[in-house]
Amino acid sequence: MQDDIITTLQAMQVLDQKKRGGADAVINKAKVRAWAETHKVDPYPPVDIEGFVQVEEEDEQRQELEEEKEEGEVE
Repeated sequence: MQDDIITTLQAMQVLDQKKRGGADAVINKAKVRAWAETHKVDPYPPVDIEGFVQVEEEDEQRQELEEEKEEGEVE
């Protein structure tokens, strides 16, 4: 999988061949921003995290139903 990532970054031409921190290349953030702008990629997440509903209530209801089944109250 690492090879796929390196190949993709090379195709995007966003790698700089510098030795830093034991790596042979580093990702140039300015080049990534330029690539994103050229290819009309929105830098913001496509999904609003606030749009998700908490599952805790469903989990509590499921647990109550399972407890009732164990007690023989629900078939």
